[in-house]
Amino acid sequence: MPSLQDYKALRAWLSTQDPSWLADRLLTLIPDGSPERAVIDLHRTLLDHHAEHPHTLDVDRCRALITRAIVPSANALHSDKCRISIAIQEILHAISAAAANGDWNAFRDLSACAIDAIDKAYEYVDEGWTFEDPYVKLCDLHLRACHAAPSDPIALKAWLVKKDWDSVSGNFSASMKTYRSVL
Repeated sequence: MPSLQDYKALRAWLSTQDPSWLADRLLTLIPDGSPERAVIDLHRTLLDHHAEHPHTLDVDRCRALITRAIVPSANALHSDKCRISIAIQEILHAISAAAANGDWNAFRDLSACAIDAIDKAYEYVDEGWTFEDPYVKLCDLHLRACHAAPSDPIALKAWLVKKDWDSVSGNFSASMKTYRSVL
């Protein structure tokens, strides 16, 4: 299994290549339904959305892809930690790119979905595993998105209360104070 260093070196090289060519090559190697395929499909969906249809993102499809990429099977192995960590980093990158393109509503919804998926992944993994850094970044990005494109305050408050109760990391323990300006 490649190390995180190998992954970073490969990613640096891949960033110099044409994204469409890369996606087509990868899709021939990765089976349908796999978590890795979900990450690639999410990237492609967000790229296509920005390039061709700036106001028609299929948020439900993106949510399903995020969940499939992050949440492990009930029998998660230690080797799944690296895959999940990479998937979370890739999803953070994809969602950040959507925000950079100005689609704050989608960014808010997708960052909330990724936060929920990471919380769900914690149910299946060893207590020693942590996805804290990308989780905190997603929380910060979600707050920025809520400022840029406020959502329904009642729905947001209900989500924050749920996060306060079930978030493993405790990042939402003071969420009502943190989110006060958007509620």
